[in-house]
Amino acid sequence: MQELAGRLISRPLGIPAPTQSEQSYYKAGKMLSQDLVRSVHNAVCAVGVLPVPLEDWLRRPREYPLEVQGSGFLVRPNTVITNRHVLESTVARANLLDAPETQLFVSFIAPSQTSRNIGTLRMIRRTYVPEQGKIDVALLEIKPQPKAHFEGILPLTVAQSPAVAVSEEVYVCGYPYGNILLEPEGGPYRFGPVIQQGYVSGLSPFAGSEAPEEILLDVRTAYGMSGSPVVRSTTGEVIGLHYEAMMEKAAITTTSFAIPLDSQRVARWLAEFDAVLRDA
Repeated sequence: MQELAGRLISRPLGIPAPTQSEQSYYKAGKMLSQDLVRSVHNAVCAVGVLPVPLEDWLRRPREYPLEVQGSGFLVRPNTVITNRHVLESTVARANLLDAPETQLFVSFIAPSQTSRNIGTLRMIRRTYVPEQGKIDVALLEIKPQPKAHFEGILPLTVAQSPAVAVSEEVYVCGYPYGNILLEPEGGPYRFGPVIQQGYVSGLSPFAGSEAPEEILLDVRTAYGMSGSPVVRSTTGEVIGLHYEAMMEKAAITTTSFAIPLDSQRVARWLAEFDAVLRDA
């Protein structure tokens, strides 16, 4: 076990211990724990549609990349949470491509310590929109098999309490600009989601609300990051689901918004989803 910034954090075998410089940054609050960064990064997925059937994609994956419509993250081994509008956009894109539902997928990027596997693509099997669609949330069922492909891909912990403090430090992890950063022609080329760091700038309907209706964020976001987790920097707990941003004419984010999440609320949605699956 390694003690970083006053917390005991288990370190997976094969991952190097932080340098003295990194430890000083953690303690000063200037740098996120790399264990937390890794766990969030691995649990976040892109949500989108394959432009061709899976068997064709397997032969030429770089020729037919997943068309990313938004982001999501694991809340239990077989369930991803995202925004309703991300799911709707994915279905609309599939309809435009005349693609069947079997081409709706999520994609995780998690470098493995024991295998060469880095990408894990899984079909969206069933979906559920809680609260009769009155909230911008959707749940996606996947099959987390084989286990070797999900090494290090674990559900994120959702905060027990809905209470959020204005000015507390948070970060958002997702896929800004969809496919642009995932393709060499789009500029910088990398695999996986991007972390954007910032602060809680306000709560709706007012600061100090014990059960806020919305969380306002001073965080840079962009299209493609809808469905990203809003993570508390000090604990790694998820406190919200990013769904929208206000931008100036220059497309610079001024304020981002998130739906508050707490463990009881998410557990209720999952129970409703399970009931629907049982009755199907």
